[in-house]
Amino acid sequence: MAAGGGMFSPEEVEYLRTLPAVVRVTEKRITYSDAFKNACVRRYLAGESPVKLFREAGLDPAVIGYKRIERCFARWREHALNGDNPSTMWNSENNRGGGYYFRLQIRGWRIRLLTRLPRRPVALTV
Repeated sequence: MAAGGGMFSPEEVEYLRTLPAVVRVTEKRITYSDAFKNACVRRYLAGESPVKLFREAGLDPAVIGYKRIERCFARWREHALNGDNPSTMWNSENNRGGGYYFRLQIRGWRIRLLTRLPRRPVALTV
C-alpha cells in the first residue's frame, strides 16, 4: 500500500481492477463483487482465515492492508449474525425491503447459523 494513509498508487489501482473479486477501485476505496463477499462469508463461518481468503483472490495484505481485511470481515460478519442471507444480502435485486419469501430466507439462515454457535449455560432461578 502506498505511504499515503491507505491510498493506492496508480499501479496498485490498475492491478486491483484486473481481479475478479473487485468490481470497482479508486485510490481510496475498493468495492468487492457480491460473489466474492458471499464466498468469503460462507468460508469464514466454516473456519477459514480472512487473510487466506483475500490472498487466494489475489488481494495481498501487503497491497490492501490487514486493517482493510479486518474491517471488511467485521462488516460482513455483522450482516451474517443479524440474519442476513449471504446469497441475498448484497444483491440489490433480491433485497428490496423484505417480502414474505425474503423473511423466510432470513429465518432459515438465522436458524442454521444459531445451530452452529456454542450454547451458553442458562442460569435457573427458583
